Amino acid sequence: MKNLTTKTLVSVCILSSFLATASFAQSPVQLPHLPETAESLRGSAYGDFARSWQNSPHNVSVYQQISRAFPTAVVWRGDGEAHQFEYNRQDLNNITFTNLNGDTESLRSHLDRTFTDGLLILKDGKIVTEEYHNGMKPHTRHHLMSASKSLTSTLFSTFVDDGSVDVEKTISTYVPEAKGTAWEDVKVKEILDMTSDVQYREEFDNPDAEVWAHESAVGWRNVAQGNPATNREFLYSMDKMQETDGKFHYRSSETDMLGQIMENVSGIGSAELFSQRVWSKLGAEEDAQCMVDREGACVVMGGFGTTLRDLGRWGQMLANGGQFNGKQIISTDWVEKVRSGNHENFEHYTGMLPKGAYSAQFWVTDNERHITSALGYAGQQVYIDKDINLVIVRLSTWDKPDYSYATDSYRAMEAISDYYRK
Repeated sequence: MKNLTTKTLVSVCILSSFLATASFAQSPVQLPHLPETAESLRGSAYGDFARSWQNSPHNVSVYQQISRAFPTAVVWRGDGEAHQFEYNRQDLNNITFTNLNGDTESLRSHLDRTFTDGLLILKDGKIVTEEYHNGMKPHTRHHLMSASKSLTSTLFSTFVDDGSVDVEKTISTYVPEAKGTAWEDVKVKEILDMTSDVQYREEFDNPDAEVWAHESAVGWRNVAQGNPATNREFLYSMDKMQETDGKFHYRSSETDMLGQIMENVSGIGSAELFSQRVWSKLGAEEDAQCMVDREGACVVMGGFGTTLRDLGRWGQMLANGGQFNGKQIISTDWVEKVRSGNHENFEHYTGMLPKGAYSAQFWVTDNERHITSALGYAGQQVYIDKDINLVIVRLSTWDKPDYSYATDSYRAMEAISDYYRK
């Protein structure tokens, strides 16, 4: 496959990008008028080519109330008591970093400039910073977009650890429907790391790219007559790449195929699986949710939504080596697996992460420090520096898909990491 153009790299990086005390800070950001009806939240029935619900000004409201605009499945929190965080409040606003323009910028300036809805920083398992903006509250479930992929990874790890799935086997071993399709001979480990040879272009400036048909199939936009109308139909209609280089290429279809494997092996939907195997064990305060397609299947590549603190609990579980709330929820082996990737396979994305890698549906933001991150379109991120027990959760609704926001968010979080590593 040809190297990604700068324009395409920008689009891909943006799709997968990122970044609660008793008193809540107020944002100086001036917000547009917020839509009030489900119809306006979703955008015009005939004008969604611009992805209106995912972009400003609609995203400010939609990301905080997805279930008003789209069908969702409940991810039950379980019937146990919520895990209570301790607080050790610290003022980190004056931490500075050098932004993409070469200017010295404070953390406070960056957060305000890039439309932050919620920020949670955990150090040694205690909350040092918690703040909400733009109408978000502690109980608000914020849409995670592609940060969902990393949540899916933790669920999938339980199938690998209990022997239900062998990553060395082919997808068709577990999904008979994949026989005779582009997926038939692809190994599970290849879709985990997004190195398969199945054609998928995550190019939002190219209406012929597969991502458009994918989002239509899962119900995020209209479906043209004759096109796949469900996630399964779309996945089984895909083609092989004409040329492949064996490198990492960001492809949301790979994550949804992981969902197909889990549902076939268990006979249970992914939202319920995530509740049973992960969410109900965290001591979450609230149920999570997942957008579903026209068949009611959870869209695991980008459909999850959680509260800020609950996402912090999930991130802290990873920082603890898979243990949280008195339970070993996922294996330490899986946590270590996602902490480092093959940097040589990452060559098309070093413009965003010079030391990066991609491993088992996680971005490795620094392959030398083994810092991992879950990332989602318009500024969703969970940043995990396990070696110093630091977890940063940022939820946002960018005013535009701006590559500089993503780059500067990484730099700001690295500055926080450096502050605690001194």
